[in-house]
Amino acid sequence: DVPLVAMLIDDPAGKFDPSREPFQIVRLRNSGSSGRSLKQIAAAAKPSALRLLLDRGHRNAIFLDPDILVRDGLDPLFTVVQQHAVTLTPHLVMPPDGPSCERRELDILRSGTFNAGFIGVSDTPSARQFLAWWDDRVAAHCTYRVADGVYYDQRWLDLALVFFDDVSILRDPVYNVAHWNLPERDLMRSRFVHFSGFDPDRPDHVTRYADRLAMASLGEGAALFEKYAVLRRNAGYDETKRWTRRRWLRRRDA
Repeated sequence: DVPLVAMLIDDPAGKFDPSREPFQIVRLRNSGSSGRSLKQIAAAAKPSALRLLLDRGHRNAIFLDPDILVRDGLDPLFTVVQQHAVTLTPHLVMPPDGPSCERRELDILRSGTFNAGFIGVSDTPSARQFLAWWDDRVAAHCTYRVADGVYYDQRWLDLALVFFDDVSILRDPVYNVAHWNLPERDLMRSRFVHFSGFDPDRPDHVTRYADRLAMASLGEGAALFEKYAVLRRNAGYDETKRWTRRRWLRRRDA
């Protein structure tokens, strides 16, 4: 009973009919796409998407990256979101284990304490101020410049905790399970899994972003990756991965 809205940052170009999809679609306007990659445009669209939902009268809204699989009811998550202006999930909720623990922590320090694949907001003045500020920052600085302290939309979230009132850190390990917090998390108890960097065409690799995890090391959790690959293929992955996007972006830039 929760409305699902997808923000489309590309043009259907006759490839599909948005009105026939089983969810609402809104179009991104004024993307400022000139000179930006598709990743930059998608990352910078998040505050706009959340502001749009609040403007439509929703008292609460959550953003989920498109590479997330929801495995269980999100009522407990919405309960938390309703109680705070902004809700964030950290990449890690405990010090990692193993010989690469320090390297993993350094990687998190470079990319940001919080993961921007999930954001929860309530329609409060503090949340509105946060979204306006975040939108302004990613409009000018949404790129990969780690040496300058910029990692797309994500590093900005480190400042949200001190700039704005009522920003909650959701430390429940069942949310936003992904390669950066494995193997410490229990995949089989997760409510949503973030398949960041997973490629269905390379099913033996957990993610393209790190080689420390072997699929075999996940035990029964590896079945979730198989399930996700099947769901993507059933949804048309093999067809849509061949669609051209760059041409539309150049046309928009022109």
